[in-house]
Amino acid sequence: MTLTEFKDAAQAAQSVVTTIAIAAGAIWFFFRRVRFPCATITHSVVHRPIREGKTLLRVSIHAVNAGVVLLKPESIAVWIHQVCPLHPDLKAGVVVRDLQSECDWPIIAERTHHLRDHEIEPGEPDEFHFDFELDADVKTILAYTYVKNIAKKKRWPSAKSREIGWRTTTIYDLHNEHSVEAA
Repeated sequence: MTLTEFKDAAQAAQSVVTTIAIAAGAIWFFFRRVRFPCATITHSVVHRPIREGKTLLRVSIHAVNAGVVLLKPESIAVWIHQVCPLHPDLKAGVVVRDLQSECDWPIIAERTHHLRDHEIEPGEPDEFHFDFELDADVKTILAYTYVKNIAKKKRWPSAKSREIGWRTTTIYDLHNEHSVEAA
């Protein structure tokens, strides 16, 4: 084998090895699911009386991009459920239906914030604030937040429609002076 033939064979082998390495890396990346964002979502809740018979409730959503790819939340929805006093819709008492793990507490306030071109870099935090005016007689609420993940929504017309995102809930007592933050 001449030197030229050896060089050609070595270059061909190098090309094959490089192609295999790139393919293996792509497969590894695909199966590790690192192409999808990962988030950690928590609440901070505070309240203040604002006028006779009304209370301001502020729910702050802390979102941390815990993954290695860009996080692009599409929307954030917050629902405030009345826990105490028991809402008139729950005259028969608290019921947890079959195939559910939580009670269907009545929603007394809700708000959705649609984000346009909002991005959170890997490892970075962000914060979103939602204000609600509640009746002062509400003693305990459950704050439920859903952050919609734009990277996991329906991609093909034949695919089943489903929403995937991140959720968190906090039960908060408005009549406890020391209730300032919950996770």
